[in-house]
Amino acid sequence: MKLAVVTTGTFFEGEAQALNMLFTKGLKLLHLRKPHAEREQMNRLMEAVEDTFHRYIVLHDCFDLYKKFSVKGLHPNRRNDTLPENFQGNISRSCHSLEELAQYPECDYLFLSPIFDSISKTDYQAAFSEEKLKKAAQNDIINERIFALGGVNADNISTVKRWGFGGAAVLGALWENFPKDNDMDRLIARWRRLKEAIAIES
Repeated sequence: MKLAVVTTGTFFEGEAQALNMLFTKGLKLLHLRKPHAEREQMNRLMEAVEDTFHRYIVLHDCFDLYKKFSVKGLHPNRRNDTLPENFQGNISRSCHSLEELAQYPECDYLFLSPIFDSISKTDYQAAFSEEKLKKAAQNDIINERIFALGGVNADNISTVKRWGFGGAAVLGALWENFPKDNDMDRLIARWRRLKEAIAIES
């Protein structure tokens, strides 16, 4: 089972340092999502991330930076729906219904959300019943290329695995108050717990 990390929607002090640390601790898939970012802000953050880790990053914004930084992939969305011509990297998308999953056969993998009540968004509640998710897995709608997103944490990853997802994507469970408290030790502890939960359930 794969583990992806989604960045916070805004930039914060010490973010590049935190990302570099997570990469050294085994992070292999980072979705860099900054909906209101200016290109120069994205460029600065990418420049501050060590070159060797760019291959683990998927951009949700400022797609033109993919050549400069040789990123892993791009994640089209409502803000940025057009891929650069001749792009050869990974392509992923976010979906919010089971029906939507069938619309993107060309994608390497897809996010489905919200699976549980969101940790980072208080008004973003689970959209699928357990029965519906199990049936989707039986019909191969949920499979190895689908990542569960929304409220996923170390305690419910086992449930995500049982429902047939091939991956889990986390945001609030990892970052929590880090943008404010900058407590690297606690961040690393949360990351280790998530990695252990994934390893146990893989």
